Amino acid sequence: KSPEASGLRYGDIILVRSNFSEIRSNGNPEEFDYSRYLKIHDIMHQGYVKQSNWIKVANDANLFRNWIFGIRQLLDNLLSDAGLSANNLMVAKALILGEKESLDKQTMRTFSSAGAMHVLAVSGLHVGIVMLLFSFLLQPLKRLPKGKWIFMFAVVMLIWFYALVTGMSSSVMRASVMFSFVIIGKEIERETSVYQSIMVSAFLLILMEPLVIFQVGFQLSYLAVLGIVYLQPKIYNLFYLKFSLIDKVWQISSVSIAAQIATFPLGLFYFHQFPNFFMISNLIVIPLAFAILLVGLLYFALFWIPIIKLAIAYILDFLLSIMNVGVRWVEQLPNSIYWGVSIYWFEVFLIYAVIISLTLAFIQRNAKYLLTSLILTVLIIGFNISEKI
Repeated sequence: KSPEASGLRYGDIILVRSNFSEIRSNGNPEEFDYSRYLKIHDIMHQGYVKQSNWIKVANDANLFRNWIFGIRQLLDNLLSDAGLSANNLMVAKALILGEKESLDKQTMRTFSSAGAMHVLAVSGLHVGIVMLLFSFLLQPLKRLPKGKWIFMFAVVMLIWFYALVTGMSSSVMRASVMFSFVIIGKEIERETSVYQSIMVSAFLLILMEPLVIFQVGFQLSYLAVLGIVYLQPKIYNLFYLKFSLIDKVWQISSVSIAAQIATFPLGLFYFHQFPNFFMISNLIVIPLAFAILLVGLLYFALFWIPIIKLAIAYILDFLLSIMNVGVRWVEQLPNSIYWGVSIYWFEVFLIYAVIISLTLAFIQRNAKYLLTSLILTVLIIGFNISEKI
C-alpha cells in the first residue's frame, strides 16, 4: 500500500521479482473453497512482492478502454467533490458508478442484513432507469427525418456507454442486452420475448467467458430476473387495490417477493442467511435508488454551473442519508436476519422443485403438482431431521 502502488493505472505493465505459488484451499471439510472461487475468476497463483522488487516498465492500455476509465475517474472525482458525508459518498459511488471497492465492511453488512445489497450493485434496476430517462429526454429526435432510427441508435448507445462506465458486470451486460432488444423491438414495431432476450444475453456472456456460469452474481441475477418476469404479474394480480399510492406499494412489494422466491434457495446455500424484513427494506431502497440515480445523473450533467451543482449535491446527500438511516433501522429490528442456515447442493434443487410444483399447482389448479410439492417438502424435512439426529 505504497504511494508508488496507488499511482498505478489501467494498462501499466510491471516487472516483478517474486516466487509465485499455486493457490490451495485449507482442506477443511465443508469449508468455502477459496482456490476454486479464484480459479473461476482466472486467478491461479499468488505471491507477495516487496516495494523494492517491482518497477513499472511500460503502458499498453487500449485507447478506447483508457478513455472509458478516464471518464469513470472524472465522474468519481466529481462525486468526491460534491461535499457528501463519508458514508453517503461510499454508497453514492457504489449505486451510481458501480464502485463497490470503497464500501467498508460495516456498510456492506448493514445492507446485506436488511436484504438491500442488490441496490449497491449496478444492475438491471439501474440500467432500466437510465433507459427510461434517455427515452424520455430524446423523444424530440423522432420528429427528424429518419428520427425513429436516430432515436433508437442514440438510446442503445447511451445504455451501453453507461454499462461501460459502470464496469460492465454480468448483471449490467444482461440488462443492457435485454433493454437493447426491448428498445429495438419497440421502435421497429415488433414484439420481442423477454425470455428470449434474457437467454440471448446469458448465451453471449457464457460465450465470452464460460466460467461466468459458476459466478454467484451471474446465477442470482438471472434467477431474480426470471422470477420477476414470470412470478411478479401473478403475485401482483392476487389483489386489486383502488388507491394509487397503496397500489404502487404493492407493486414494489410484489417485485421483491418474486425476486426473493426465485433466489432465496441459492442465498441460503451460499450465504447461510435470510433477510426476514426484505419487503420493508425494498419499499425504502427501490424508490430512493430511482431518485438517487436520477439526481446523480443530473449532477454530472450540470456540475459546471456552481449554484445548481451545490443545490443538486445537497439533495443527493439528503436522499442518501434517508436511505442509509432507513436501511440501518431495518437491520436493527429484532430478528432482522436469520443466521446459520446450512444446506447441501441437492437440497437447493429440492427446494426449487417445491417452488416450481407449488407455483404450477396454484396457476393450473392441479392437485398432482400440489401432491408433488408436499412429497418433496416431506423429503426435505425428513433429511433435516435425520441430519440433526
